[in-house]
Amino acid sequence: MKNHIRACAFAVCLLCAAAFCLCLTGCTSSENMSQAETLITTSLGEDSLNEDLVKTVAQDLAMLEKFSAASSVEELVLNDDGTITYIAPIDGDLRDEMQVRKESNGDIVLDIQEGDVHNEMTYTASGKLLLNGKEMGSN
Repeated sequence: MKNHIRACAFAVCLLCAAAFCLCLTGCTSSENMSQAETLITTSLGEDSLNEDLVKTVAQDLAMLEKFSAASSVEELVLNDDGTITYIAPIDGDLRDEMQVRKESNGDIVLDIQEGDVHNEMTYTASGKLLLNGKEMGSN
């Protein structure tokens, strides 16, 4: 129950922060490129650095900025299926495991796994913010 409350509180904090960041563009900034290189090096080692991976991670970080989650990422994991999971510590052993993707319709989807709690946040191409398919601020 305590973890569920923390997960909900974190989701609300992310949503509030995202509301202030809706004007961000999805461009890959030099800051994102630098953060991507650092994240890859510390998580996977310097031998893992390559242009395609740096570009992918930088683009993902730009999308994570839509949810104000990029700055909390401290680690990444390359999954066997080619996806990347971004790890953000929350409290003690509690951490968020996030995957971000851009849909063909322009929506940006953030899957967040925190222990046994799973949430999906969507920043729609039209600028709406959804949590588990429901528009924020609606019933």
